[in-house]
Amino acid sequence: RDELISFEVPDPLFPERRYFRNAGSARHRGLEIGGAVGFARGLELLSSWTYSDFEYTDYRIGSFDLKGRALPGIPEHALRLGLRAQPAFARGGWADVDLVYASGVGVDDTLAAAAPVDGWWVTNVRLGWQGSVGRVRVAPFVGLNNVFNAKYVGSVVINAAPLRVGANLVPGRYYEPAPGRNLYLGFTLGAGR
Repeated sequence: RDELISFEVPDPLFPERRYFRNAGSARHRGLEIGGAVGFARGLELLSSWTYSDFEYTDYRIGSFDLKGRALPGIPEHALRLGLRAQPAFARGGWADVDLVYASGVGVDDTLAAAAPVDGWWVTNVRLGWQGSVGRVRVAPFVGLNNVFNAKYVGSVVINAAPLRVGANLVPGRYYEPAPGRNLYLGFTLGAGR
């Protein structure tokens, strides 16, 4: 009840200022299933799937009755498939490959604007080692996110207002891009048992 919904109004003095209103009520139903299976020594397949059926059950904006409409900004389906390898011959070395999928999302309450794509896939890879140096546990790793440099929506600005540019109104800035291919390094130190 009274779910907070953010929105913008076209205001040249305060562009992109966020306001909030309450939806009468919304229903959040969903299902999440996950699992892992080792199918060879040192090789494990991981997966998870999330289904989100989130909709307004009582919400009006002016003349719009939004009952039964999906809440914007939430993908209906999210899927992760991962493969983790930690073979004995690697002596503490490991590798992960992840495939991540999210279905498209609505970006405003009235669903007048839709996501530019039906959904997106992205691939991430990590390599690392875990072991000990003397009495200190160490675990360095390197990761490469978005291996294939996919262009996809990282997040959305729900109910974005159009911007006035001169005499023209430009549609709202709904989409925030996800990072392109990027590399990161990490290191963990531990002492004791």
